[in-house]
Amino acid sequence: MKDKTRAGLAAVGLVLIGFALGVFADHLWFAYRLHHPASESTHRERLVQMLDTLDLTAEQREAIDSILERSQERVEEQLAEVHPALLATIDSARHEIEAVLDRDQLRTFHDWLRSEHQRMQAEDFPFIQH
Repeated sequence: MKDKTRAGLAAVGLVLIGFALGVFADHLWFAYRLHHPASESTHRERLVQMLDTLDLTAEQREAIDSILERSQERVEEQLAEVHPALLATIDSARHEIEAVLDRDQLRTFHDWLRSEHQRMQAEDFPFIQH
């Protein structure tokens, strides 16, 4: 195979890898923002503001607070159930990507994965083992 063809295929491969990693990062970020306390407190504050505009009775407010508390518990239970499958899918994709890369690309890819892992640990990302 000609060097130009190889270089073109490598460039296309890197773009596809970047896209795949972006999709995974997006899904993880979405899950993170659903579960991360900062996101939860911001959402809770906005919800409280909205509820304040409804002029609820004390009984209504208590009922809604109870509903929200129960639903949050269910969301956390469901995230815990999905977590192992999510990690398995990401791990499988990582292995597939690694099989496509040459030695230098693997080094770069692993360096990037390590830096992302460290960044997520520093941010107390909920799906990252410490």
